[in-house]
Amino acid sequence: MTKVKVRKTKAKKLNPKRIKIPLSTKKLVRRTLELRKLLPRSKQFGLDISKADKLAIRSGIKQGIKLIRKTYLTKAEAIPYVRFYNRFRNCKTFKCKGALNLWGGQIFLRRLKSFVMRA
Repeated sequence: MTKVKVRKTKAKKLNPKRIKIPLSTKKLVRRTLELRKLLPRSKQFGLDISKADKLAIRSGIKQGIKLIRKTYLTKAEAIPYVRFYNRFRNCKTFKCKGALNLWGGQIFLRRLKSFVMRA
């Protein structure tokens, strides 16, 4: 009888302190920013950086650029994304969908919500 060697593989441990931003999310945000530039002013979604600063709230454009540049989000950075998702997840208008895409899209925001809840 011959012995069969069994390779033991280590399971990937999830880091409870940060979550990786997938490439698909970065592509979605980049496409959304490009689409926003092509739209007329009345149809644009997400607040401009200057308007958001005046209102003292977060800008969707700034959050989108942040998502493209970063590789990971910590729990503290993920909380505003989850709050935004909870507020606008049931909205079905064109502007709401565009704003959700600026913040990372429905799938990524759902993943962030579960990350924040378990961490």
